Amino acid sequence: MLNAKDLLLHQQRQRELQREAHNERLARESRPLWRASKTELTTNRTPMQTTMRKLSRLATLFL
Repeated sequence: MLNAKDLLLHQQRQRELQREAHNERLARESRPLWRASKTELTTNRTPMQTTMRKLSRLATLFL
């Protein structure tokens, strides 16, 4: 059973993780279009192709 202190620490950690994820997402979205990610550089994919590929992979998990 979690006590109040553990619960507080857990909540703080979750908030930190959410903030980090949010900041990474902002950094990615504000990235200039000409600066491709590593996968896009190595596979010669456009950002849209990469996104569609990720979405289709995700969709197969729910089928």
